[in-house]
This record gives sequence, structure tokens and C-alpha cells, in this order.
Amino acid sequence: MDQFFGKVDGNILPPFTAKDLNGKVYTEKDIMATATFLNFWFAACQPCIEEIPQLNRLYHLFKDSSDIKFFALTFETREASLKFVKKYNVKFPILLVSKETIKTLLLKRGYPTNMVIDSNRSVHTITHGFKNPDHFVLYFKRELEKLLIAAGK
Repeated sequence: MDQFFGKVDGNILPPFTAKDLNGKVYTEKDIMATATFLNFWFAACQPCIEEIPQLNRLYHLFKDSSDIKFFALTFETREASLKFVKKYNVKFPILLVSKETIKTLLLKRGYPTNMVIDSNRSVHTITHGFKNPDHFVLYFKRELEKLLIAAGK
């Protein structure tokens, strides 16, 4: 599985509309905070499933912060997503988008993809297929905290 780390200059999260599992509608503006973490997954993606424990740990670190938001996006149906959440004990918020939207948001990368985005929708970090689960939480914690520091928080 390929892996890409680092700053992604010039990429802005495009406009989109999504729904959470309760039917609440979100736009890209609704998910923005000082730092926003986005995960992209689908139910049949084994590497996506393998990331869930690390995603849960990362989400737990920041779930009470008003400066950091955390979402996972999928093209799965509501029913399939609810089954997935229950089966794999997913703790973080899920947003449902169309397949066309997910293709646009992924910036031509595969699954799983994780992004750290600033309040201006600028993508600062993107990974595809994080190979070292032991460093996953530390890496993204540091990337999110960098944006907080840069914003003086």
C-alpha cells in the first residue's frame, strides 16, 4: 500500500454537502474548526477497518475540543454505515456523501485517506495507507496541534 505524508500546498477542500447518521445536513463550512481531521473509508476496505482503533484513540483525545473537529466520510448508505459502526465499535462521527463527492474530496487518492485541514479549508497533511499503526495517533496529534499553535491556541 502506498503512503504519502507531508504538506499539501495549494489544495483546498472543495465545497460539499453531507448528512450525518441522524440526517443532519453539513457543508464544508460546518465541519471547519481551527483544525479538522477527515478520514475517508468504505465498508469493504480492510485497511480502513484496521485503522479504526487508532481513529477511535485520536478522536478520544480531541472529542471535547472546540478547536478541533473530527469526521469520517463515506459513500456507504446510512444502513450500511450503521452496521459498520456497530460491528467495528466506531466512536467518531460519520458523514455520508455521494460517490461523486467522495471522488472530489479524496484529491485523487485511494482508501483509507486521512487529512488535516485548517480553518480556511486548506489541506495541510494527507496520508494514504498509513503503514505504522503505532505512530498513527502520535503523527496526527502532532499535525493537529501544529495548527492550534499556528493559530495561537
